[in-house]
Amino acid sequence: QYCHGNDLVVNEKKTKQLILGRHKDTTGRLPEVEESTSAKYLGVIIDDTLAWTQHIDFLCKKLSAGLYVIRRMKHISDNVTAKTAYYALYETHLRYGIVVWGATTMGNLQRVLVHQKRVIRILANLQARESC
Repeated sequence: QYCHGNDLVVNEKKTKQLILGRHKDTTGRLPEVEESTSAKYLGVIIDDTLAWTQHIDFLCKKLSAGLYVIRRMKHISDNVTAKTAYYALYETHLRYGIVVWGATTMGNLQRVLVHQKRVIRILANLQARESC
C-alpha cells in the first residue's frame, strides 16, 4: 500500500522480508517478497533473533584477514607502518557498526576481544601467552 501510494516499485530480487520477534506466525507477510532469517544492510548482518552471531562470524573473518596482513607487515617493515596497517585494515572493521552490534552476547564479544588481543600482541612484540 505504501509503495503504491507513493509511486514506488519494490525490487523483488533485492528485497528480503525479515520478521523479528517471537510471534512470527501472527505477522503479516508479503507474498511477492522472499522471507529470510538474516539480511545484510549497510555492511551489518541483521538476523531475526538480533543476536548478531552471523555478523560476528563475518567480522571475525575480516579481522583474521587483517591480522594476517599486519603480521606480514611487521616482519617486512617497521612498527609505524604496522600500526598504520592496523588502523586501516583492522580497527576500521572493528569500529564500524559497533553501536548496532555492540550489545551482542558476551560470548560474541569475547570472540572479538580474542582477535583484538592477538593483534595487540603482534604490535607490542609479545608472545602468544603473555598478558596484554
